[in-house]
Amino acid sequence: MSHFAGKRFPNEDVYVFAGKSERDARNVLGHGLVDDRALTPVVGRSGFLQMTKSVEQAQLWLAKKIPEWQQRYPFRPVAAATIRPAPAPGKQN
Repeated sequence: MSHFAGKRFPNEDVYVFAGKSERDARNVLGHGLVDDRALTPVVGRSGFLQMTKSVEQAQLWLAKKIPEWQQRYPFRPVAAATIRPAPAPGKQN
């Protein structure tokens, strides 16, 4: 799932999500979004609980791996490029 906004539907055990991902639309619908529409998947409460447990497991795994990766691949800042001003109109370099 991409970037979606979600809300529990009033008086029901479902969650409604809304998103504008063109890639998700092509995967689900077979074509991109048209006429400023959004994807609106509906997920039952038990299905949503399963998704959150799956995400929790991924987060726990990442919490262990990220310090290892940071040690193995330390951040090395790249020198910033020098930007030269554009020549004045009528002047050449």
